[in-house]
Amino acid sequence: MTRTIPRSRNAQCAPRPAPIQPTLFSTEARKRSREAATATKVNAQADRQKVLAFIRGRGVLGATDQEMQVELEMSGNTQRPRRGELVESGHVAEAGMKRKTISGCWATVWIATDKRRHEA
Repeated sequence: MTRTIPRSRNAQCAPRPAPIQPTLFSTEARKRSREAATATKVNAQADRQKVLAFIRGRGVLGATDQEMQVELEMSGNTQRPRRGELVESGHVAEAGMKRKTISGCWATVWIATDKRRHEA
């Protein structure tokens, strides 16, 4: 049951606005969206290659996420997912050791696996 709120006789009500109709995306908006998705995939591939090359370059020393971010000048929100993808694909693995970060916290060290020459 709905409850009505009493109003004075002199109160004027504004007309109700028309309901908002959902709009369909224009052809141009869909095109821009597809272009953005394609660009994101290209950027992700390039970033994955940079992360893998950096880790390989470190050899058995490996690298923490923070070390990768600092040296590659890459945001953690970009670097961590790329490293995660490399772990999933088998190109990178935990080294079994940890190193302290700038803030003094312990961080996992990542190394390249022997899956060396396949595309990342």
